[in-house]
Amino acid sequence: MNNLAFACAELNRLTEAEELYVETLERYDNIENANPRSRPVTLQGYGIVLRKLGELDEAEAVLLEAHATLAQHFGPAESARRVASELAELYEQRGDPDQAATWRAKLPKDSKPESSDLPAGEPAEGTG
Repeated sequence: MNNLAFACAELNRLTEAEELYVETLERYDNIENANPRSRPVTLQGYGIVLRKLGELDEAEAVLLEAHATLAQHFGPAESARRVASELAELYEQRGDPDQAATWRAKLPKDSKPESSDLPAGEPAEGTG
């Protein structure tokens, strides 16, 4: 289901993508032993969609959760690679260049991820 949400987002069908991401996250909450990367990657996609829909407060909360979860399970480099650029974009969109610069500074020097860098995800059992 995460892959379908990602596809809808790529096709700019943002409302549909938002609904699918919410449903996917609800399913992850009911799966024991789900891949620990699945939920934060889904949160990242959901946060991107919320940002594009202009729901900046909710997008910020979702992206910060994705960042914290990725950092906890996979280290700060993985979290920064995936989420920092999205948070920087959010703060730019909000008109907060200082916060945007703070998040851009967290990006690895050798990569500059963009929304298109987001993989479709790794669906856990029962969610694809």
